Amino acid sequence: MEGPFLKSSNTFIVFVPWILKAQANCHDHLNSSFNLKLASSLHPIIHTSKFKNNLFQPSFKYPLALYCCLLILLRDRNNKLKKEKGGKKKTEASKKEMACFVPFNNRNLDISFFVFRPTMVLVDELIETLKHFSGSTESLGCAQSSILRSIHGNMIIWYGAWMKKSSENKELLTAALLSMLTSISSMAILIEHGFFDAYAGESRDGSSAAKFSTGDAISINIIVPQSGDVNDLSYANLALFKSHFLKMEGASAGVCLNCQSKPKVASLYVWKSLQFCYSWIINSDHRRTMLPYLERFSLDIKYDIFRVVFVSSDNLLSYQHLPSNQMLQNEGASKEKGQVIMQD
Repeated sequence: MEGPFLKSSNTFIVFVPWILKAQANCHDHLNSSFNLKLASSLHPIIHTSKFKNNLFQPSFKYPLALYCCLLILLRDRNNKLKKEKGGKKKTEASKKEMACFVPFNNRNLDISFFVFRPTMVLVDELIETLKHFSGSTESLGCAQSSILRSIHGNMIIWYGAWMKKSSENKELLTAALLSMLTSISSMAILIEHGFFDAYAGESRDGSSAAKFSTGDAISINIIVPQSGDVNDLSYANLALFKSHFLKMEGASAGVCLNCQSKPKVASLYVWKSLQFCYSWIINSDHRRTMLPYLERFSLDIKYDIFRVVFVSSDNLLSYQHLPSNQMLQNEGASKEKGQVIMQD
């Protein structure tokens, strides 16, 4: 007999101990659902040399009824593996569709960061409030947003990417956002905020943006010059990025950023896993690799690692469970705010 579920010798071996024990009284074993469950849960790593050419043929030692039972179990196991594999592919595909990103240039989007230091031990309420804040910014021109939580420190970052605006509209937008954020003053302190220009970046997949999804690891380093020309520092940051990125195993993308309102540059890296990020930090000689680019500057360097805890596309699932009248009320209220704020 042949079939798609008869191609793995390990699959047969799973059931060998049960069949050998069942020879004495096959009918009792066939009528026992317990033994069927036991057979399907036995460990697959059992050495045997009795199975050749990956085919197990029935004989007088193994009654035909037992053999048929074995085939049914193998078929169910094979179907289960196919379903698990298909589900994993769907999960990965949906994750890609729901990715947020930081562009490698500032032609189409303005990007902003709001940095908070929580004043409470449990920050879940703060994160939930920032999720609602993300939803309310969409009518103001926010194309996408995300929330990053520091893994080792006490910091929360809200990231927003906006449709291009004039400098005057950015000031109005910033004032409106700060007003909206007063509701979280009892939960966190806003320690820094501003718009940034992306001026360079690279990715492993050839895309023109650093993509990330909920659960991904991100590292950010910020360089603040105490003196000197910030343009020179921007070039030095770019040279450092170019020399490092190709050597950073596990980094899927990176982008260089310039702060619009303050003399400050930054680099953001998206990692395939947190372990890759730790490995890079531990194994790199940062004094030898960074000093040649930065030693002529007087600098303050900050570095932290974050976990992505939310991207704005996650809100689509939340809105699907809201009553239609509530969705319309929320949308109408946010549009009214947007019209007042963005008037020229």
